[in-house]
Parts: sequence; structure tokens; C-alpha cells
Amino acid sequence: ILQKEMLEEPDLLKVYQYSSHLLHMLQFSTRVTNKLQAGENLVRIMPRLSESQRYAIVLELVRALSMGQYSVSKYIPQFMGRIYVILSDEERHSLLEQFHDLYGSPSASVSILTLETVSVILQHLPENGISDAERHTLEGMLFSGTVHYNEEVAREAFYFLGEGLFGSKSLGLEQKKEYF
Repeated sequence: ILQKEMLEEPDLLKVYQYSSHLLHMLQFSTRVTNKLQAGENLVRIMPRLSESQRYAIVLELVRALSMGQYSVSKYIPQFMGRIYVILSDEERHSLLEQFHDLYGSPSASVSILTLETVSVILQHLPENGISDAERHTLEGMLFSGTVHYNEEVAREAFYFLGEGLFGSKSLGLEQKKEYF
């Protein structure tokens, strides 16, 4: 009921406060169902936020990924990847730089979560509206994960490529072919 109200709420400050609450639930709820529902609702409400509000939410998601705490960040990639596609060009560019930094982290869990996020982004990219350079950067990051010095990161990168992209039911054969 609250989600429906927020989708129609004219006061965007209330929508932002609701989004912040969803973000907190996604990160810190002890119940998986609450995390998943909060993430789904956050993805739906993000287009209603202003560019600066969206970016503030995204920065908090990046911060949670960078902590590398699996209990906090386990579910973030599946929602962050879907939020990425609605961001402006400038926001996506800035976020790509942050992903690059996170991928280079000495923490294997941070690198893995970053690669998982990149995999989800590639699954949800619109066919139009994103530059080839941006797509190639995302693909390159995922591919470079397969030769990562940490075996766990490399293994997970192969999983994200195989299961996440080639095994994706949401991507058509043409789009899979275009990626690789």
C-alpha cells in the first residue's frame, strides 16, 4: 500500500525519505524476504527521484558493496544492476569509475560483488541508449575477472559470464552474440 502511495506521491522529499528507508532495509534487515521486497520497491521508485537523490542512494549502495560484508551486501548487486540502467550518462560514468576501483580492491568479496553487479547490468542494458564504449568497459571488467590473480574471483567471474549472461533467459541470442 505504501509503495503504491509513494509512486503517486507529489512531495518528492517524502519519496526520497521512503527510498532511504528501503535502502536501509535492503542493507540491514535480518529477514531475506524484507531485503528482497525492499530492493524490488527501490528499483520501482528510483525513476521518481531527482538526479541528485538517485545518485545519493546509489552512492550508499556502492559504500555497502565496498564494505565487503556479505550479510549487508549480498543482495545489492541484483538491484544495483537494474538501477544502473535508469541513471543519467554522467551518473553511470561516475559509477563505472567506482566499480573499477571496487574491482581492484584487495578484498575478494568486494571484487566478486562488483563483478556480479556488472553481470546484472549487462543483463538489463537497453539495446539502445548506452554507448558501445560503456558496454565494452563493462564487458572488459567482467572478462578481466576470469584471469584475476585470486582463484575465487576468477571462478566467480566465469560463473557470472556463463550463468548470468549466456544462461540468461532475459537476453536474446542476438544480444548475447553482440556482447561477445
